[in-house]
Order: sequence, then C-alpha cells, then structure tokens
Amino acid sequence: MVLALCLLPGCSSEQKQQTAEKQSVVPIPAPLIVEDSSRVADRIRQLESDLIEAYKHGDTLTLDRLLHPYYSVGLPGGGGFGDKVSEIAGAKNLVVPGYILENDTMQVMVESDVAIVTKLLRQEIPVMGKKQTSQSLWTNTWVKRNEEWQLLASQGTFLMDIKK
Repeated sequence: MVLALCLLPGCSSEQKQQTAEKQSVVPIPAPLIVEDSSRVADRIRQLESDLIEAYKHGDTLTLDRLLHPYYSVGLPGGGGFGDKVSEIAGAKNLVVPGYILENDTMQVMVESDVAIVTKLLRQEIPVMGKKQTSQSLWTNTWVKRNEEWQLLASQGTFLMDIKK
C-alpha cells in the first residue's frame, strides 16, 4: 500500500525512501551470450558451399561431418525420401566429368541454434553428350549440435521452365 501512496502526487521523499527499502530487488539475469546472427548466417553460407563441393567431388568424409545423424531429405520430383546413409552413398555416384552443381540465390534466417536456408540450386548433368539442366528450390534446416552446425533436414522441389 505504501507503494501506491508514493505514486500519488505529493508523496514525500521519506515515503519514497521507505517504499524503496521495502521492495524486494530481483536481480536481472545476465543476457545469454548468443552468436551474432549475421556471423552465424555467414558461417551457414560457407557450410552450404562446403556441402555443394562435397557432393560435386564425392567427399563422403565432409558429408559425414556436415549431415546430422538423423538427417532426412525429401527428394525433388517425387524421388522419395533419404537419410544420411543413402545421401552419402548417392554422392559417390555424382562424380561425373562435366557435372555442375551450384548455389544460386540464397537466404539464411537464424534463430538461436537453428538456421533455415532457402535457396535456388542449379544443376547440369551430361547425359549421352547433351547437358540436362535443372533448377530446384531447397529448404535446409541446420542445427547446432555439440558446438558444430549440422544439416538436419532438406526438402527440394524442381522448378518448371516457363517458355515464352
């Protein structure tokens, strides 16, 4: 009640002092030390580049390091689903002369220990002397695990060419 009285006009400085002494002081916890989201986004962009290079060169050690143990992928074009084991095994088959795989446009959003990447991926595969080109939209979910970022889930969708 003293606090309410001190909020009214005409409250004496003595009443304000008594009110302050009776209030319990709750310490404000120190803020959590969180990495700067722009630095994390830059790190995730680098990991996305590392991921592409690993696929292009069949680098199974890098894939093993980057993919979370529970990694899940929804393959574009109705290709079904995959996991870490099938993804690493499949990467060995992508090493083809003339194969091009590159990130195009990329957006990275970071919240705590989760980063979501939305990107366009361009792919050219030589088939019987001709290049087959495709573009797909991917959403990748990265999580921080044991102080390292790993790719937990991916979902890809082929984009249709619009011809005028």
